[in-house]
Amino acid sequence: MAIDEIAFNKWQSKQVDVAIGRAERTFFGHIDRMSKELKYLLADVSRIDNIPKSKIDKLIQQAVAIQNTRYADAIIDFTSDAARLAEYAATSERLGLAMKVSAKDVATIAQRTPIAANGLLFSEHLDTLVAYNNKRLADTIRKSWAAKDDIADLSSLIIGTEKLRNADGLMYKSKVAARSSIDTASHHSAMIGKGETWKANKAFKYRIQTALDNRVTDICQSLSGNVYEYGSADARLPPFHYRCRTVIVPVIDDEYAWLSEGRTQSSMYGSVNANLTYSQWAEQNKDKIAADNEAARLLRNKRARRKRAQNN
Repeated sequence: MAIDEIAFNKWQSKQVDVAIGRAERTFFGHIDRMSKELKYLLADVSRIDNIPKSKIDKLIQQAVAIQNTRYADAIIDFTSDAARLAEYAATSERLGLAMKVSAKDVATIAQRTPIAANGLLFSEHLDTLVAYNNKRLADTIRKSWAAKDDIADLSSLIIGTEKLRNADGLMYKSKVAARSSIDTASHHSAMIGKGETWKANKAFKYRIQTALDNRVTDICQSLSGNVYEYGSADARLPPFHYRCRTVIVPVIDDEYAWLSEGRTQSSMYGSVNANLTYSQWAEQNKDKIAADNEAARLLRNKRARRKRAQNN
């Protein structure tokens, strides 16, 4: 009987997506509170167009302090969420296996292993997000001061406008950046959870499996199908970039090869053999991919023309 790889992957991916979505909502809650506190801070400022640099520096210091406080709380919550996600990934992979790993061990290993997307440890990855958003906030205030904007304009730049439901403000952009960081860190934790479970069950070898569509990056295409030994010096473990969708799947010993007979994986053109690499899939579907890419290009051009017409 063939293993229903599609059903299992969809079930597992859905549970991971639910966990990531929950972590994002919690993190965004902290950004929403941050936004309100910044709004109150700006409400106490009458104008910025004629104040000296010392006062604008103090305003920046106060604004960044608000962000740092809220981000510190957000990171504490997300670190716990990521640990639970790593535990879930390990638990789901343990189905049918004899050994399990402790949640604490998996979380610790995930935090001490560099994230392939940027070479940073878990805490450094999140610190980079905070530093990036702090710099954007400071730069926005300084530029508004240099442009002699009034305080209402600065508030709109940071908080956003009601007309666009704040989607044009810096706080919304902070959520976009946070979503990318959360997704990447969560993916990293999930892959560590999988790998550590296989390691505990003496199954060290795994294969890189990419998504099979026309949005896969060059680095993921080049690594598709590669086999590594978990924990070895040359092992590569996703995520290989921000918002990476590449995963790892265990490599079964030849004597148990019959267990993988009939396994499949999803592609944008339907289910295919589970062992098909990206390059093989792309070669088989090169005409369809070319046609879809051309259709996407035409659609982008159409939208760009419509946007230009609206702005004229």
